Amino acid sequence: MLIMLLHYLNLYQELKPRPHSFPPLDIIIASRYSFLLRASFWLYLFFVISGYLLARSDIRSIKELFVKSVSRFLRLALPILFASLIIGVLYSIWGFKTEAIQERINNPWLGSFYKQEFSFLDFLKAPVDVLIRGNSGVNQPYWVLRDMMFASVFIYVLSYIKNKTETVPVLFPVVTLIALFASQHCSETIAVCLFGAVISWNEERIRHAPPVVSITAGTLLMLPAAAGYTLMFKVLFFSALVLYMPLLPRVNAVFSSKPMQYLGDISFGIYSCHWPVFCSIGLSVFLRFPVTAPLILPAAACCLFSVLITLVLAYLFHISFERLSGTVIKALTGRMLRPLFRKGDFSHDR
Repeated sequence: MLIMLLHYLNLYQELKPRPHSFPPLDIIIASRYSFLLRASFWLYLFFVISGYLLARSDIRSIKELFVKSVSRFLRLALPILFASLIIGVLYSIWGFKTEAIQERINNPWLGSFYKQEFSFLDFLKAPVDVLIRGNSGVNQPYWVLRDMMFASVFIYVLSYIKNKTETVPVLFPVVTLIALFASQHCSETIAVCLFGAVISWNEERIRHAPPVVSITAGTLLMLPAAAGYTLMFKVLFFSALVLYMPLLPRVNAVFSSKPMQYLGDISFGIYSCHWPVFCSIGLSVFLRFPVTAPLILPAAACCLFSVLITLVLAYLFHISFERLSGTVIKALTGRMLRPLFRKGDFSHDR
């Protein structure tokens, strides 16, 4: 939800120049804390939580590892397919208005999206483009999903090794080094997911460490972050949220409430639909206002319509396509994959 709102905020943030002033936002945008208004920054919370939850998988055999990995691919591929077909409908009815909005207001960032024409085949092959080729053309927020899938399989393998060898203390420094290497040479997304896994495997140790140890370790790790907006700063910031925020009763009560649980249930639908809805219906609403209208009016109407329509689509997506995906995945893994492992296969895993 926060990523959606911050993406929409870029309608104002990325104006060159800004014809109207909104002092509270302008102060933050001009400060060194402007990263707090970037959707890309808050994505790192998503990565940390994903790694944290994936590391809880209790994988004790090659069979479970294989089925879990295939299920993970399908849990991304099928919703991507269904969401892309919805995006195709939006495109065929409204089209994407990013180029038209660039002619209306000077927002180079927004004008850089959806510059090409799409065919039905483009939407149909979106799962392959996103998860195999790393191309997120039909829906830009999908740019992280391939690396998240690779990170998932890697974490599953590490979980299997951990359960078979009971080497959690050894995994901590090893995986940390792998994550640091990945951040420099592969992908920050993979690296942060791995850091989330390390946190999960060492959660109790971290929480019950003597204060002097936590403070010293935090101080040493924060040194590379002192220069500003660095990977280590993002990892530490969101790791602290994941570890310690649930321990605050009032905060835990808020995130355990029904509205927050509801948003969690439809979160993938929100993530999938918010950007194409904004670039089609939202910007169409914006362009209906006269050129002379104050910017706040078309921008507010654009964002309001986009949020409402996104929430409706996300709910419908959750109760239909996501549930259908779950049924299909269960059938595939239960009836097609598991029989591949004959009784007695991989007996050394028992």
